[in-house]
Amino acid sequence: MSTVTPQPAQPAHAWREQVLAGFRRELDSMIEQHEITEFTEQTATEAVSASSERLREIARNRDRFGTFFTSQKVGEKLGGISRQAVSARVQKSTLLRVTTSDDVSAFPSFQIRAGDVPGPMKKLFQTLLPAAPDPWGVLYWMTSPLEEFGGRTAVEVVDDGDWREVKLLKGMAQDDASGWAAG
Repeated sequence: MSTVTPQPAQPAHAWREQVLAGFRRELDSMIEQHEITEFTEQTATEAVSASSERLREIARNRDRFGTFFTSQKVGEKLGGISRQAVSARVQKSTLLRVTTSDDVSAFPSFQIRAGDVPGPMKKLFQTLLPAAPDPWGVLYWMTSPLEEFGGRTAVEVVDDGDWREVKLLKGMAQDDASGWAAG
């Protein structure tokens, strides 16, 4: 996941061919480097199964989290601020950054509105991030359907802008942060 900025969609058949060509290259490289040395029907089935499950996981994550921005793109979206200024906002817990398994910083795009992070969202981050086991927990919290709001997520509640709902949401965040901190 080196590039996290969304790209334009293409027809399914073109995407399929692109994926298959890339998979062939990766598979050939793994065979050449002796990373794969057993060529049985079972290992072929396992490879297809593992690849399919990973693709499903990626699709589920994209559906849940939306797209992500790189540090550079976030700086641009926040009015052309520097990477250092982006890092300062992360340190102040007013901007949510997660790190992927391959050590890439990724910023959920849902947090940027009209060149800034909405005030209520910043407050939620400031409440949740210091107590959370990791930023991914906050990302899940922000994108989980909430019964109290008819199945809407915290992101949707903030976007809707009803101050009474936002106040209730902040209380829920404080309760959950207290629970996280207590361990």
